[in-house]
Amino acid sequence: MNAHQSQQALERMIADAGFALNALTVADGFALMFEFYRKQRADDCPPQSDADMLLYQWGAYDSGFELNMTRQFIIGDAEDEDFWQLSLNFTFLPCPELREIGSGNKWCKTPRDRAVDYFEGFVRESAAYVALVGLQPVNVEIDYFNAG
Repeated sequence: MNAHQSQQALERMIADAGFALNALTVADGFALMFEFYRKQRADDCPPQSDADMLLYQWGAYDSGFELNMTRQFIIGDAEDEDFWQLSLNFTFLPCPELREIGSGNKWCKTPRDRAVDYFEGFVRESAAYVALVGLQPVNVEIDYFNAG
């Protein structure tokens, strides 16, 4: 797979696992993203040069509270146009309890097993994940875009 094929590859993985995108839970969606990162390398993004990373993001926005897992690919010489992101985003209705969690992010810069295991543990223990893992999102989206 190359980076530009990642959205189709992830969508196929979700369907092959028996899920519909609009019915995907945070637990299942993030588990699939971790598996996708562990098993599917982007041929055009060597991981040893931090060209294939995972980003976990959370926070309150006008649209609601969002929980996001993004895979960032750097294709080429790391110029602005070389940054591409595959984003799995869960949106929840806003509420005061979620606003108290605040916002933040954390990167996993390498697909090495120990690094991904540590990163996955951080995600699953984070306040945002714990608060939202049992809730039904109002929207689930996958998007692939140039982030430069």
